[in-house]
Amino acid sequence: MWGGKVEVPTGYLAKIPIHAPSNDTQLYNEVQYLAGIAHLARKGYLKLCTSAELKAEQFRQPIGRFQGYGYADHNVFAGIRFESIDGFKLDLSNPKQAQLDRIASCNDPVYQTLLAQFGQKQSLDAYHIYTAEKFGLFAFLHIDFKLDGSLRRKSKATPFEDLKTRVLLPSQFAKMINLLPVHTNLLTLGDDDTFFTTRADLHAQDQKRHRPKSQP
Repeated sequence: MWGGKVEVPTGYLAKIPIHAPSNDTQLYNEVQYLAGIAHLARKGYLKLCTSAELKAEQFRQPIGRFQGYGYADHNVFAGIRFESIDGFKLDLSNPKQAQLDRIASCNDPVYQTLLAQFGQKQSLDAYHIYTAEKFGLFAFLHIDFKLDGSLRRKSKATPFEDLKTRVLLPSQFAKMINLLPVHTNLLTLGDDDTFFTTRADLHAQDQKRHRPKSQP
């Protein structure tokens, strides 16, 4: 009702999850543990960190990967501060090459040994793991299945057996602390935002998140 007297047809708007609860893909299996990890961080049971090079890499990626493209997208990490363990690096001119050149100048033996195992194509992965090890972090969490495959093949090689920092998928971390998965169709049901209804019984037709089409 507009002004309490005039009925205006506004249509119907609802939040719809991307994935169905029955989704059995490897990606969805990992995504289901993110809400629990975020909840533990909000409660102060664990601390989530980032690094200068992770932020530099994020700067080059589409922003929707980290907070969604739509007005009603739900970000499980919203409001959580990821403190950088080693400051920030901002490259405005050719940021990818500037970052690759910067990490190539690192002569630390730990990084060089990791780089020898991963190869130049995964130099950033090697550097992120090196940084987590250097600052004594419990784990480096990721959802990179190529990286996971490399680690599985090289887990017995030096220096992986000597690393104190664990390199884990969310599901692997969850198994260590008995953390249960949460289906994504349930995540927004407890939101205080009552403007959008959540249709937990629906999901995207192809179960994939899409970037909005460019406007003409």
